[in-house]
Amino acid sequence: MGRRVLVVDDDSLVLEVTVSMLEELGCDVLQAHSGNDALEKIADDPSIEILITDINKRNGIGTTRSQLSRPTPCHPVIMTREWQPRISVDPQANPEI
Repeated sequence: MGRRVLVVDDDSLVLEVTVSMLEELGCDVLQAHSGNDALEKIADDPSIEILITDINKRNGIGTTRSQLSRPTPCHPVIMTREWQPRISVDPQANPEI
């Protein structure tokens, strides 16, 4: 069995895709939909080895960001951020559209 990873994201689609990719790589993956949910899982499961978290502020993830990112010997943290390009529908602004 691979590493035990906790993935935190309030976007269900992003969470599902991330979990799926990690499972294909052989990881044992837990999911959390909020920062508070993640903190509970970390407290309840000492076997979690890696934390991957969305740092957006929706759903309490941003409010617990500092708690989730505290370095500990058993919880390396990877922080991610959703990025969406802004595209204008005005053909003058973006002639390639």
